Parts: sequence; structure tokens; C-alpha cells
Amino acid sequence: GMITPQEAVCMVEPKQLDSLLHPQFDQKALKAAKEIGVGLAASPGAACGKVVFTAEEAKSCVTGLIKGVRCKNLFLQDTKKNYYLYFITDTKKADLKLLRDQINSTRLSFASEEKLYEMLKLTKGSVTPLGVVNDESNKVIVLLDKDNKDTNVLLHPQFNTTTLSIKYSDLIRFIEYCGNKYKEV
Repeated sequence: GMITPQEAVCMVEPKQLDSLLHPQFDQKALKAAKEIGVGLAASPGAACGKVVFTAEEAKSCVTGLIKGVRCKNLFLQDTKKNYYLYFITDTKKADLKLLRDQINSTRLSFASEEKLYEMLKLTKGSVTPLGVVNDESNKVIVLLDKDNKDTNVLLHPQFNTTTLSIKYSDLIRFIEYCGNKYKEV
């Protein structure tokens, strides 16, 4: 006979939960994908394991483990409903008035978690510039901290249990490949 939903859940191994709860590649889309490189220059053995929701929490997890500049991500919108993902060194304070002037925008504010999920399929604590891969309309503009040029930057690969270290230039290459605009500020 058939098993109950409760019995089915009990049959899932705890090790399988990670793959069940995180987005997976569509196999048809993966076969049709154009290769843009043979892997990103990610550090071997990226920091992994502890779930973190803020740049401050991540500091203790990655310091000394992998090389790169720790960054934070702010999902912003202006009054004209333009959306921005601001990728900034985690020790810097984000001055939204100065940023508004740098990008010739109207008043900036934090966008809602609902809009974050709608546009980038990301949730709070898992925000990353790599999320532009989910922005099918290419409406999100990525704002990059220009002080990170010529460095490796630390970021999430769309879930907050892992941190990767990639070259800033490879991040730009990825954003360009996805078709999103970016601006260095």
C-alpha cells in the first residue's frame, strides 16, 4: 500500500535535507547552458557548515579560513522602483545618500524581503551578487565596492551555509554573463 506523508518524511536521511532545501539546477537548462569558464577561481575548501544571517555573524566563521574581503549585501530600491544589490566591504557603513548621488538615483531605501525573493529568488541572510542568475528580466543593477578591485571577495553561493572566495574580476564576468548591469562605486 501507500505510505503516509509523515512516513515519507521519516524516510529522508538528514544528509539529504541540504539538497532538498536548496535550489537545484534544472537539468534541461544545464544541458543547454553555455560554458563561460572552467569553474570560478574559488578557494579550495570554502568555509561551510554554520548558518549565518549577517556579515557580523559570518566574521567569526571565515576569518583565517579562506582568503578574501568580507562583504555584505544590501538589496535596495529607489522611488522609481529601480532595484539595486549593493555589494560592499563589511567594515564600511553604507551611506545611502552618497550612493544615491553616485548612481544618479532618487531616494534609496531597503527593498522588502518579498521583492528580494520575487526578483532574485533569495531570502534574507542568503543575499549574494550571484543571485542575478535568477533575475530573468535583468532588472537588478549590482553596485560593487570599487575598493575591492584586484582582490578576492567572499560571498554566499545563494545559501548561507557556505562562503566562497572568488576574484572580483570573475564576479564582474559572471554578472555580465547573466546580462545584468553593474556599477563600481
